[in-house]
Amino acid sequence: LAAVTALGAHRVVHVGVDDAGTNYDVVFDASGSPGGIADAVTRVRRGGRLVLVGLPHAGPVSMPIALNVTGEVDIVGSFRFNHDEFETAVDHLTAGLDLRPLISNRYDAHDAGAAFVEAACGTAMKVQLAFGSQRHEPHTQSHEPHTQSDDGVGS
Repeated sequence: LAAVTALGAHRVVHVGVDDAGTNYDVVFDASGSPGGIADAVTRVRRGGRLVLVGLPHAGPVSMPIALNVTGEVDIVGSFRFNHDEFETAVDHLTAGLDLRPLISNRYDAHDAGAAFVEAACGTAMKVQLAFGSQRHEPHTQSHEPHTQSDDGVGS
């Protein structure tokens, strides 16, 4: 949440900890988690819209469909982007938008296995692989970087 606040979010809510409220016109779920999706549909106002951005990692997801039907909630999937969105994103980056706070950790490409383990753990926001000599330290300290000693043993 600190990362999105640093990027300019006006209000952030830690669902499950903070009271997220209900009756929103539009709710975006970017988690892809079954619990997140099921919770998100309960937060949309009658006649509102739920936008699913995140992809479920574990296959089919159960949802309280009765809430969707009786609440007349439109559920919309959003995957990929169009040319205008890509151009807007490039403009923001060119203007100096710093997305580095969103990166949980970076791994050398030869440590890809450890990177995938961290990415699958469910607590990392974004794990990247660095190819060549572009090794960077993480911007958040929630995960220890995977390093390799001179003897080839990873830690």
